[in-house]
Amino acid sequence: MEDWVSLYWIFIHFPKQLFSPHAPAGNPMDKDRFFHGLNLTSIAAAHGFSDGFNYVLIPVLPMIMKELDLSILQTGMIVSAAGLSLFLMQLPASIHSDFLGKRKLIFCLGLMFSSVCFFGISSVGKNYYLILALSFLAGLGNSTFHPTATALVSEGFRSRPGFFMGIFSLGGNVGSAVMPALIGTIAVSLGWRVGLRVIILPMILLLIYVYFSFPEAQADRQTVQGLLSKIWRKVCCNRPVVTLIVIYGLRGIGYRGIIIFFPLLVTSTMGADARTTGILMSVYFVLGAICKPILGALYDRFGMRLLLAMLFFVGAALSLVMHAVVSVPVMAVVMGLLGMVSFISPILMTAATTLVDRSVRSSTVGMIYTSQALHFLSPIIGGWIAQRFSLEACFTFFAAILVLGGGVSLLLQEKRMPKLDTI
Repeated sequence: MEDWVSLYWIFIHFPKQLFSPHAPAGNPMDKDRFFHGLNLTSIAAAHGFSDGFNYVLIPVLPMIMKELDLSILQTGMIVSAAGLSLFLMQLPASIHSDFLGKRKLIFCLGLMFSSVCFFGISSVGKNYYLILALSFLAGLGNSTFHPTATALVSEGFRSRPGFFMGIFSLGGNVGSAVMPALIGTIAVSLGWRVGLRVIILPMILLLIYVYFSFPEAQADRQTVQGLLSKIWRKVCCNRPVVTLIVIYGLRGIGYRGIIIFFPLLVTSTMGADARTTGILMSVYFVLGAICKPILGALYDRFGMRLLLAMLFFVGAALSLVMHAVVSVPVMAVVMGLLGMVSFISPILMTAATTLVDRSVRSSTVGMIYTSQALHFLSPIIGGWIAQRFSLEACFTFFAAILVLGGGVSLLLQEKRMPKLDTI
């Protein structure tokens, strides 16, 4: 019941307070709750832009492919370039933030840099290699967000950690849902470059607000050698955490491949344009956003082992039937169901941050997201399979990856992870 009351506070009562001229006044406890909710909302919105950046080009990949006269493998490499930099830099960025303790500053600067790079992609004409380089640099900036912001949320919202981590994660889905639909709609009438510019510009204002309103975490005094020693002992030698890292890596490879090749699938099977593709992708992300707090609440109540395995197996089954769907309404249902089972970050991140102490939380999250960033391989492997065999074989491969993720989830021994306040 407490979770549903909290949902009421965030989605109904809090917006009323936000737009009321007397919102901060009155009971000091109400004032604290107001600003607490406002901080959560702002960092969740930043999460929306960060996650949205990962998907912003995908609905218009067929348009880019046609405009630049690219092969399916070359087109996938544009997305893969950003994924490669995420893979290379998330762990160094997370270790650096744990050492300096400047988590808010690091992720704000990173997202600002990523925004500039995406704006550059929209302005460089048909230079394929320059677009590849800017995509790589955009991923480099975006690599700072998840390790730092997740650690900030885990420290700032300790009551019902799974639920509030779900709210934070929900912001990522909202951005991932809005950006594909928005850029797809704009691209049909004004072109994909204009759509990219329209999406990027509001990021600057949000980052200014977050920097001046969200509190910075206190840094623990520690040496580089001491920090690396802690990471080795408390993360690398922590079997449950290592298992979570493997699970999230498999999740990233599987679902990233499905989403990247989804526009090409629906274009070939039902002739969908960029607007239709963007809307279908938004259905996926919206349903995922709605279910994120629910998955976090289910984790708080029931644990994670069987829940994770079930989510992986259902996702694999749905991905196997996608190639046979030729109706847009039916595909919308399939994408909605896929979204409901695919966004497991509230479960994974809450469990991981509860298994280590605060001094290495950013590094722990960085390792998990680094494993997820192995999805930079998805466009390469999937593109090769699609060219050598077929798109159907490509989706079958990614379904097999999800089945493997479900199997690894069953190796988790804990029926329930400890809560943050027990550490």
